[in-house]
Amino acid sequence: MNDENPPIAHRKWLDNGICVDEPLYTCPNDKGKIPGHLNMVRYYAGQLIKELPASLRGAWLYWVEAAALWHDLGKFSLEFQKYIKDKQISPHSTETVELNGGKKVDHSTAGAKHASTYWGTSKASYGDMLAYIIAGHHAGLPNGPDLFFERFHKKIPDWESYAPADLYSFTEPSPPRLWHEKSHTPDRNLGFAVAMQIRMLFSFLTDSDFLGTEHFMCQEKRDMRPSWPQNILAQMSLRLEAHLGNMESARNLTPIQRLRREIHHQCLSRAQVPQGIYQLNVPTGGGKTLSSLSFALAHAQHCHMSRVIYVIPFTSIIDQTAKTFREIMAPLDEKFGMECVLEHHSNLAADKDTERVRLMSENWDAPLIVTTSVQFLNLCFPTSHPFVESCTTLPIPSLFLMRLKTFLHTYWPHAWKP
Repeated sequence: MNDENPPIAHRKWLDNGICVDEPLYTCPNDKGKIPGHLNMVRYYAGQLIKELPASLRGAWLYWVEAAALWHDLGKFSLEFQKYIKDKQISPHSTETVELNGGKKVDHSTAGAKHASTYWGTSKASYGDMLAYIIAGHHAGLPNGPDLFFERFHKKIPDWESYAPADLYSFTEPSPPRLWHEKSHTPDRNLGFAVAMQIRMLFSFLTDSDFLGTEHFMCQEKRDMRPSWPQNILAQMSLRLEAHLGNMESARNLTPIQRLRREIHHQCLSRAQVPQGIYQLNVPTGGGKTLSSLSFALAHAQHCHMSRVIYVIPFTSIIDQTAKTFREIMAPLDEKFGMECVLEHHSNLAADKDTERVRLMSENWDAPLIVTTSVQFLNLCFPTSHPFVESCTTLPIPSLFLMRLKTFLHTYWPHAWKP
């Protein structure tokens, strides 16, 4: 790597016409004011990993750091550097970019091939899992034949001559496995589980790559993203319990109101059960909405979670549910200057679809998310979604995939089979 003219990842032009470059990678002893893009992607990936259970965090961090540092190895090539330094480039560029002569420069296949080779063994090619997500971190997960039998066999620009060796060989060739002993059951659908692991790795990489790019290219958006206190769920739980307490302490409660109070307290008393799948069978009018939220907020705190996702099957009732939650949490919204209840679905009213809401929806950056079953399940299979197919660098909320992956590994096959 040339220290006098280091490779860059992005270039932006300020309003005064001055050009500012973001280094592609900065070594640990580099004291430059602008950190490298690969460094920032690694940082944001590490922040996302903190959402995982402690027992899984170490192995997943190992994989995700490799994806973060290797995903743009192809940008070290002279061909890519010539293009990016000759012309302003959008942070949402596609898989390849074109030189003035029309020749395409592929910057994602390099990292994919390196991962497949470096983490390939005689028994299992773990690197192939990383290859999928690195090769598709802009355009979406590729088809296996297209990746391994076409892209891997085409000639790509030399990048190894210009990349620091400690960057692409920073880790051991044998990665830790991404599952624990509870997942080893005879009935487990390993094919489906591995596919979900690939999608989760893809989510980690696209999220952190998008946030890392935004960190340099658009500080205004970066500063608009919310930051919640660690005890936000506790504060929300106190607000909800105060609201329910006022309702339940009224004089001359009707029989229905007394039953609602009993249901609420039964739900709250069960909040410290182990993580699992639970049912609340209550007829219409029994207060399921707030009683289930009471359980969820308390249970999330007990299990050291940071968010509650409230999934509703029909858009016809989601507006009323979200409105109820907002009214209860209104004092907290005023306290923090932003809504702690995020409504995310296809029928969102125009007055609620603000820039901040759109940013919060990208990563579900809210302590309470109210969404639909369709929106929720679409996150499992992002590349099959028509909207995703029309976009590049679209961040897929990692939180859902984290929780689903934990569910698959902990409770499979007892709770759900595809």
